[in-house]
Amino acid sequence: MSMSSKEATEESRNEDQTAAARAGDDDSDQQQQLQRPSGVLGSLQEGAKSILHVVQGTYEQAKEATTGKAHEAAEKTRESTDAAAEKATEAKDSTAEKAGEYKDYGAEKAREYAEKAKEYADKAREAKDSTAAKMGEYKDSAAEKARECAEKATECNEKAGEVQDSTAASLAEKAREGKC
Repeated sequence: MSMSSKEATEESRNEDQTAAARAGDDDSDQQQQLQRPSGVLGSLQEGAKSILHVVQGTYEQAKEATTGKAHEAAEKTRESTDAAAEKATEAKDSTAEKAGEYKDYGAEKAREYAEKAKEYADKAREAKDSTAAKMGEYKDSAAEKARECAEKATECNEKAGEVQDSTAASLAEKAREGKC
């Protein structure tokens, strides 16, 4: 008969559990032997237990003393907290009062600066208007001067034409006289 793979896996598990149980029994036997005091190690173990009990007693006494001190410290802490809260309230009130004063001061300064800015803007506007007016005058003056120059140039051109005609006539007359 052949076993299925499931049966083989279960049988393997059962064997592993049995082996683990045997190992556990061996461990418990070893622990019992270690717990029994024997010889020098046993007396050292008993001495350590005795010291441990003394330390534990001292710890309990220190704990009781500390608890009393902790109560006193808590009371002092409560008093300090109340005093700090009162100081904080006073500081808050003082700060609020000073903030109000500084706010008023700041608002006044802002108004003053706004007025100065308006004055400067007005002066700048006046300077701009004045400059524009002067530029208009300069433009008109320059246009007038240009017209005058144009008229003079026209006159000069006319005179130059007359001089040229007269010079040409005079040269032509001299040339005729010279040929004749």
